Amino acid sequence: MLQFFPKQKMAPLSLNPEVLPVETVVEILQNLDIESVWAMTQVSKRLRHIIEANWTVIIRPIINKEMDPIDDFLAVFGLGIPSGWAEADASDDEDATSTVEDDDDTYRSDDGLVGFGRAFDMMENDDWAHARPRATTRTTLPDIWEWDVPFLKIMEVCRTVKGWEREFHRLRFMNPIHRRALQEHEIRRLRRSLYAWWSYSGYFHEHRSPRGIFKVAWARGTDDLYCRSQILRKLSTSQLHELEDMWETVKWAVQTEICPSADLVQSLSSHSLTLDEAQRVGWSDGDENRTIHGTIMKLPPDELLYLLVNRHRFATKRSIIEFIRGKNPCIEDSVETLTDTIQRALWERERMLVSENGPRALNHRWYFPEYNFFKFHSWGGILDYRKPRWERVRDEHSRDAGMGMYDWVEDTRGPQRRFREEVEAGQLLPTNVLA
Repeated sequence: MLQFFPKQKMAPLSLNPEVLPVETVVEILQNLDIESVWAMTQVSKRLRHIIEANWTVIIRPIINKEMDPIDDFLAVFGLGIPSGWAEADASDDEDATSTVEDDDDTYRSDDGLVGFGRAFDMMENDDWAHARPRATTRTTLPDIWEWDVPFLKIMEVCRTVKGWEREFHRLRFMNPIHRRALQEHEIRRLRRSLYAWWSYSGYFHEHRSPRGIFKVAWARGTDDLYCRSQILRKLSTSQLHELEDMWETVKWAVQTEICPSADLVQSLSSHSLTLDEAQRVGWSDGDENRTIHGTIMKLPPDELLYLLVNRHRFATKRSIIEFIRGKNPCIEDSVETLTDTIQRALWERERMLVSENGPRALNHRWYFPEYNFFKFHSWGGILDYRKPRWERVRDEHSRDAGMGMYDWVEDTRGPQRRFREEVEAGQLLPTNVLA
């Protein structure tokens, strides 16, 4: 006798991440952005454990998509070689693409592998100033689990980069009428400049142990102007201009939003404040304000971004000073050096371009049309130029990175310019601050 059983209803599939298989959760996380992945770590213990156990698989495609250029991203951690260096050197000889299996040609440190392929090809006279990178440019992330870099450190860098992407367009456009969102290729230029700043800050402002491209330069000392300049000489001319654009934008933001001078406070108030009232708001004047500003600019990108975004949380100057000193106890040893180094590198590049192209290169600034762009223009540097011919100039001067053609040779490139060799001592507390 046949028996018929009632059809059982299947339980509806749940999209609750708390009950989904781990493999499904990982695949979902791979298609999120970096901020969403970080937010997921705060949702529940299960998601946090899944992310921490599988983070190398999860964030690799995200970094490939959102943190490009990858080589410059790796250089922040002392891994890899900044973009542009490798392309220039790869055309010199067929051996430029040697792989990491050749241990004799690979830099290593106590922290693990430094660089991909041969890090530097030293000249016979062992002069580090002419060291040249020898590696292929990466467009995707290598096996991240081979890094000796913690998950939280990588997330910190990624979230900071995204934070600067959100803030930069607000800071960069002087006139609100011209304010707009950055285009994708402009964001890529911004990221490349941020990575260069972060690497420089780590080795020359925070004095971390040298790794990667900075290892050879370390022998000269972090206070040596020639040493610092040699690092920026490896950038292309266009990259130098982009770095200056980003750096001057950040400096102006710090000057106006974190440590304004008393004169600036009085000017912004249309002189409705007396000098004494402006002094209570401002951070002194003249040389003292420049020293304080230069000291604060030594902060790494993540801490400086926190100050800019959360300035309203600091009620007094002393609260800002305590925050900075708590993070960087030795920050008042000196002021920042990136400004002088950029100026030195640009001045050298200018003299060399004049010697190659004649005085018109200096008079018309054809290679640097964004001169004084920051205070007056909403184009140039990281932003697109408003004229196609200037974009062609950018493209032309974006191919000279790492070629050695701009390695400075003293006393052979025309008139010399004096640059400050000694680094000035830093200061945070204005003399007019009451105890």
